[in-house]
Amino acid sequence: MILNSESISKMNSELINNYFVIVDDHPLTRLGLRNILNIQNISDESIIEFETGENLLQFLENNTIGMILLDIDFPGNENLEIIKMIRTKFPDMIIVIYTMLSGEGIFREICEIGVQGYFLKTDDIYTLSNLIKEILTDKEFKCSESLIKFLQENYEKLSQKEFELIMQLGKGLKPAEIAKNLSLSKRTVEYYIDKLKKKFGILNIYDLIYYIRNNYFK
Repeated sequence: MILNSESISKMNSELINNYFVIVDDHPLTRLGLRNILNIQNISDESIIEFETGENLLQFLENNTIGMILLDIDFPGNENLEIIKMIRTKFPDMIIVIYTMLSGEGIFREICEIGVQGYFLKTDDIYTLSNLIKEILTDKEFKCSESLIKFLQENYEKLSQKEFELIMQLGKGLKPAEIAKNLSLSKRTVEYYIDKLKKKFGILNIYDLIYYIRNNYFK
């Protein structure tokens, strides 16, 4: 079933504690994820769909569920905040990310929050189904094979402000525009840009933007 703001308010919370939730704004993607769950003998009656993260958060105000399959195909701070809010309120809930974003930066930032899975939409459907089965069985982290290499290298976590700045730089905004958007002075933005260049071992702003787009926006 697909729920919107009106139908959410009519749900009986006692009936959905063990349901599985799919969050994606594309009907065909939701259908594909539903089929993956069906392969694991999860019935259609046990699957709830949402088109937006906002509807999911509204639903979770009064209900708990077994697992969330969440699409994050548009990079941005809002996506991380939604995942953080879910993880804080429901520390034991299984959260699985399903996305086209294969960059090391966004992958590591989401893993730091504490999800159980991070899969790419290019993965084979049966491989993905088996990995989800393993997550449901042992609750251990699983990810696409192409991303495993990122777990085996040292990584210095970004601060919240650094991540916000990266999202702005990746969109092609200039320091003055970023300063306005983040309610900072231009000098403070330039200070954070210098910190990022040192953290990533990059000498100039152009190479920094190239690095950001390849690691956080792909």
